[in-house]
Amino acid sequence: MDMVELGNRIRAVRSKALNMNQIELAEALRSHQGVISRLEKGIGGSLELVLDFISLLEKKGLNGSVLFTNTFSIEQLSANYKPGKLNAAGKLVTEKFTLLKDTIQKGYEQMVELEGLVTPEFKSATGKSKKIIR
Repeated sequence: MDMVELGNRIRAVRSKALNMNQIELAEALRSHQGVISRLEKGIGGSLELVLDFISLLEKKGLNGSVLFTNTFSIEQLSANYKPGKLNAAGKLVTEKFTLLKDTIQKGYEQMVELEGLVTPEFKSATGKSKKIIR
């Protein structure tokens, strides 16, 4: 599945299962209509926004992990779903998102650590700009 397909699925869920327009969804997710539009087109959005969307579905008693199945349908959102009990697909999605979140956090921490090693440029006695590594 690519981002365009995910966007199509989010659009279908928003309009058919949640019965919301983009503005209403944006308000529910504390976002903006333009961001929702880009997410649904597969050209924008963020991982955080997708996770917030899944959380919204879960709060409404709908199975958000269905978005990531090979055989997606609106009917699967609520079919025999018990909030809090993940099926195999839901567990896999949760594991992948947790791994991705941890990887992003580690990358951010390493970036901050590296930024702390480099001081701003200064002019040496020869007049050339240099950066000092601490």
